[in-house]
Amino acid sequence: MLENLNFEWGRSARRLRVDTLIRLRWMAVIGQSITVLSVHFGLGFSLPIASCFFAIALSAALNLALRLRFPLNHRLEESSASILLAYDVLQLSLLLWLTGGLANPFSILFLAPVMISAVSLSGIRTLMLAVLMSISATILAFFHLPIPWEAGQTMQLPMLYIVGIWISIILGAGFTWIYASRVAREIGRAHV
Repeated sequence: MLENLNFEWGRSARRLRVDTLIRLRWMAVIGQSITVLSVHFGLGFSLPIASCFFAIALSAALNLALRLRFPLNHRLEESSASILLAYDVLQLSLLLWLTGGLANPFSILFLAPVMISAVSLSGIRTLMLAVLMSISATILAFFHLPIPWEAGQTMQLPMLYIVGIWISIILGAGFTWIYASRVAREIGRAHV
């Protein structure tokens, strides 16, 4: 019985603070904005810039709403944290759909929400997020706007390469899930 109490204490101590997710999302908003601007204006590749910034603005608006709704030290329930991380997967999916799908080198960022989930949420929640990410990656392998390239030219990567990217993202999510959740469990046991 004492062991179960210790496990539950460790689990609640791992619950995500709203402030942590807000800070991570602000980093994503800044990074996504810089990347879109750099590709569009710096490299001169044509992007659907208004649509990209609409997707980025959604994250900024969510952050502002969360900041107004919750105190800085509020710890989220697993269901709320799961929904926010699922939003991050879907928002990134929208940006990737607009900018080349899995051919976009930033598709590797799919692993970030899975890693955050693995260290702070239950295994089943992380598995559900990984499934959402896998479905999104699968759709993006086949359906997306063209990857930005020089005017008048299109870059079409071979499907075998896209499948390789898909496999690496799926395997990366699995490895991240197992590795990060085990490390988080060890840390939780050390603090109990």
